[in-house]
Amino acid sequence: MSWPAFLIWLCLTLLLGFGTNIVNQQTNEVKHEVAKLIEVKELNDEKLQILEIQWVHLTNPKFIRELTLENYDLLGMAPGTNFNYGSIEELPYYEESQNDENQ
Repeated sequence: MSWPAFLIWLCLTLLLGFGTNIVNQQTNEVKHEVAKLIEVKELNDEKLQILEIQWVHLTNPKFIRELTLENYDLLGMAPGTNFNYGSIEELPYYEESQNDENQ
């Protein structure tokens, strides 16, 4: 084997090794980024579960009724009954809209 061919092969080997090293470093950086994103996702999932549990508790009708009864004096609130609601005919402009639809 001649010296020029040996030098060419040596340079190609060094270039390939250098290129492989660069790709390996980039791969490791991406792996670290993915690991960080997975951690953030898991934290967000935990926070979401907590918020969902809080939402279920806060929208529980029994809890709302208890809060209403406890804070009646402070806020002037009273628990609602079916008698507190009016009919659709009592709404302003209801009769006018019915007349417009019939025409």
